[in-house]
Amino acid sequence: MPRRYHAIQWPDNMVDNTQTADLSVIVTVIDGVESVTRCLDALAAQKGALRLEVIVPYDHTIAEIGALTLQYRDYTFLDLGVLADRPPRNAFEEHALLDRRRSGGLCAATAGLLAMIEDRGWPHPGWAQAMIDLHRENQHPAIGGAVFNAAPTAMLNAVFKCDYGRSEPPAETSEREYLTDINICYKRAPLMKIRDLWRDEYHEVTVNNALKKGGGKLLFSSAPVVSMQRRPRPILELLSERFYWGRIVARIRLENRSRAAGLIFAALSPALPFVLTTRLFRLHRQKGRSFKRFLIELPPLFLLLSFWSLGECSGYIAASFLRTSGDNQKN
Repeated sequence: MPRRYHAIQWPDNMVDNTQTADLSVIVTVIDGVESVTRCLDALAAQKGALRLEVIVPYDHTIAEIGALTLQYRDYTFLDLGVLADRPPRNAFEEHALLDRRRSGGLCAATAGLLAMIEDRGWPHPGWAQAMIDLHRENQHPAIGGAVFNAAPTAMLNAVFKCDYGRSEPPAETSEREYLTDINICYKRAPLMKIRDLWRDEYHEVTVNNALKKGGGKLLFSSAPVVSMQRRPRPILELLSERFYWGRIVARIRLENRSRAAGLIFAALSPALPFVLTTRLFRLHRQKGRSFKRFLIELPPLFLLLSFWSLGECSGYIAASFLRTSGDNQKN
């Protein structure tokens, strides 16, 4: 049986519902109360005379987050109620739930600039002002910032490299094809034009691609910085997460492609660990880091990339044959 999700209610005046905040910040809850507290304290310590609207969406699976409203009375703890029929049982379902929390936060945000971070990534003191200044100085619909690695273990360091290696300082300001949703800020107007794409589930790849198709470009800057430290998890959970996230990327990539393209991608996916490892090594050297350090990081890094490759391969195959089945039913 497919998993059933419950609709998020939009305010009727969502598009025009702008208020006086300089910046709306949606904090996605992933690691729980301790991480949320650290993130919110960092937002409270932002430099400058800023009017921040901080929104923390939560649902019935993390109901304990709502109790933090007593500690952070100036922030909005957004109760989304029951978003799904059951708690997530794997990384795929967990990711879908996180994306629905992000959608709920975006629905409620009222500022002209809408930023997203995660509880496990806390912003540096000048982060909010840097985002505001960058949007004032540039016309880009989306601007992303740097992510500093605070991983406490070798495996989590490898996870960070896979996810945020390109955003790790030092990094030059440049236009990019992709920005991470752990540190991103959108201009309201262009984001609302494509709201049908994220009204139920926010996917950064889908949203950012739509902005680019609409004539916009994505800007990366090292000025707005967040530090990233995930909660330690068993290795098998991290490998499972890589697998399911690879499946998600495969599904998104095949949305407007043919069955043949999916099978070609599947055939090429075994090469991904080698291609991605080579790419990360070049990035490692560009940042001035030693070859010895990369060799130490290589075993867990290659293991994670291998499970990502397996996930992409299975995702391409599943999406291709499901699409064929659906086409046959239509005919």
